[in-house]
Amino acid sequence: MLSFFVLYTLFLAICNGATVRQLPSGYAPRQAECPSTSLLRPATGLSAPEASFFRSRKARADQGLRTWLQKTNPGFNNTGRVPTLALTTSGGGYRSLLCGAGVIQGYDIRDSNVTTSGLYQAFTYQAGLSGGAWLLSSLAGNDYPKISFLRDNLWIQAFRDSLLLPSFLTSAVAYAQVTNDVVAKDRAGFPPTLTDPWGRLLSYQLLLGFNGGVDKTLSGITSGSNFSSFNSPYPIITGVGVKTFQGECLPGPNATTYELTPYEFGSWDKEVSAFIQSRFLGSNLSNGEPIENGRCTVNFDNLGFALGTSSSLFNTACSNVPQPNATTLNGNLAAIVSAAHQLSTRELYAIYPNPFFHYNRSSLVAAQKELSLVDGGLARQNNPIFPLLQPSREVDVIVVNDNSADTNNFPNGSAILNTYVQSLNAGLTKMPIIPSVETFISQGLNKRATFFGCNDTSKITIIYVPNVNYTFPSNQPTAKLQYQPDETRGMIANGIKIATQNDDSEYPTCLGCAIMKKSPKVGSRDGPPILFMHGLFGSKQNNRSISKALARDLNRPVYAIDLRNHGESPHDIRHDYTAMAEDVEGFIMEKSLEQPTLIGHSMGAKVAMTVALRNPQTVSALIPVDNSPIDAALKSDFGKYVQAMRLIEDSKISRQSDADAILQKYEEALPIRQFLLTNLTRSPDTKAVKFRIPIKTLANSLDHLGDFPFRDPDEARYEGPTLFVRGTKSHYVADEALPLIGRFFPRFELLEIESGHWVISEKPEEFRKGVVDFLQRQLSS
Repeated sequence: MLSFFVLYTLFLAICNGATVRQLPSGYAPRQAECPSTSLLRPATGLSAPEASFFRSRKARADQGLRTWLQKTNPGFNNTGRVPTLALTTSGGGYRSLLCGAGVIQGYDIRDSNVTTSGLYQAFTYQAGLSGGAWLLSSLAGNDYPKISFLRDNLWIQAFRDSLLLPSFLTSAVAYAQVTNDVVAKDRAGFPPTLTDPWGRLLSYQLLLGFNGGVDKTLSGITSGSNFSSFNSPYPIITGVGVKTFQGECLPGPNATTYELTPYEFGSWDKEVSAFIQSRFLGSNLSNGEPIENGRCTVNFDNLGFALGTSSSLFNTACSNVPQPNATTLNGNLAAIVSAAHQLSTRELYAIYPNPFFHYNRSSLVAAQKELSLVDGGLARQNNPIFPLLQPSREVDVIVVNDNSADTNNFPNGSAILNTYVQSLNAGLTKMPIIPSVETFISQGLNKRATFFGCNDTSKITIIYVPNVNYTFPSNQPTAKLQYQPDETRGMIANGIKIATQNDDSEYPTCLGCAIMKKSPKVGSRDGPPILFMHGLFGSKQNNRSISKALARDLNRPVYAIDLRNHGESPHDIRHDYTAMAEDVEGFIMEKSLEQPTLIGHSMGAKVAMTVALRNPQTVSALIPVDNSPIDAALKSDFGKYVQAMRLIEDSKISRQSDADAILQKYEEALPIRQFLLTNLTRSPDTKAVKFRIPIKTLANSLDHLGDFPFRDPDEARYEGPTLFVRGTKSHYVADEALPLIGRFFPRFELLEIESGHWVISEKPEEFRKGVVDFLQRQLSS
């Protein structure tokens, strides 16, 4: 062991900013060739890699859930489709890590033999924040070993001899290596902040491998055998953004939530709404393209930096940058960073080169060269629930392990209540109602497992599992940085009791019932439900007959809906495909429709395609009728129809026959005139006929209704079964468009019907037979 004098001299050299000899470091980012695929994608549905992982993991998780249900109570009916489950672990430092570890051990069939053992094998997603992110990183970064393995082979010694304590004799060698890593990152062109040494020192506690797992990255998790074999949940670490460019020091309650996952970094929030491949974090981009002639950055996504980001609290001091010293943790961290450069207020944040620089979708940060991230709990959402409310992830049940320090270092419900309030503000409507803190305390909801949203089919079920001191004083302070071996064992053992609710014999059956109440029910007859979308100037009434026929032939529920500014739907000055797709997605969520089939004609076809590309995992099959995913000007007929409608209203006529006479000058075909006149209504005051659709709004939208919101099939793709129906006498699905259709929809089939653009009304029987045949084949395959 080095002498005290040598260690103290080394530390003083760091504090005084002396030159540090550069040693090899696995921490520094480095240059690499950019991939041939797009680095960025809009936040429209899951990425292709996550979607692929989801499908494979969901199959294993479903089997895990069925096995646990059968063990728990043979009376459970688990032969059909079962819900998608997720687990979250809150912030709370080592307290949350150890409590959460015990809960997972109590759920893991590999590591325990209690009533809840086997439930961990049923989770498709797992999210962690701050201390919960430490736990998740220790699991994912070490390829998902058993908790008992981490406890005995890493945590007991690491938490006893904590490198986070300013003890020279036990930590100076690691401090020297961490300093070398931080300086190396600085010399690579990425100025470090306090989060860098913080994350590196945490890695020594949490990651196995050389120099505290220095070579482990977020994207590297994908190479682990348990991850690549789909034996583990998909990990999601969260942090929040701080608007330092607006003078903000602390994040507000509606701060942007960023996700750090093995495949991607980014946010679903509307003002960012984009993701970059995690492996290429740190790359110098403008509008998603590399600035430096095809050169990208790799190794910026160090796993220690990611878990350090999720627990970065240094900004709570605002402008007070800690000074280098040997007596405090922050002073030690400041000393390390000062070896690389002079300190400033920038050190208080986890700094990421902004991958969304000049990216139009990311309006909030498009002008910023850097992103400033901090601990997600600083936005008063200490449970990382937001990522699991995203419709694309199709989560049905979330087990929320809350280890917050609200009252006497126990949770009181305030953290999950804050998340509920902010979910409403963010338009994430699937979270169930959460009661007040007063109700939590008066009813003891913070002292036992509680189920929220069980009986509401439009909501996710939340199984709230708070920290309770059954066998050990588990309300340890968040700032406690050292745990003796008996404390580590005691905290984890108490967590197992939390998992089983202190061995309550009735709890497993209650838990199983709560989970299975969210078994998919809608569309459970002979297949998923069908959504039918009309074209421009149409309404749900136009598709009434064909909808009834399909419901009869397929034994499936069919919903014919009115798109905005049509039929009985509200009017809005905005009329574009993204807005209409959002409306349809809201309808799907409101009705809790499980993977519907989308059918749309003309304008409705582009809406259906947009929904499928935005949320590919939520759509079971797609049938666009006589339209293509291309930019193409609308036929001039639609402009003529608008002129005729305006003339009819200006004429103040009172009879439909008079309206038809005017319209006949613009359209000879009687069926089309009858279709357009279905929009006529009568003013109760003047008795004159008028159109119920907002003619001016639709007229103003004609120029861009020929556009399609997606340009690049590499950024968005729907790989589900797709049937393009085209009229042979129509030009809307030209042969020239078929290659692009194949790139957006690689499983597409083409059905040609001898008709014009109005395929369904002209040849309803041929259309019905084609659709029924296609959907029956998909169901039997």
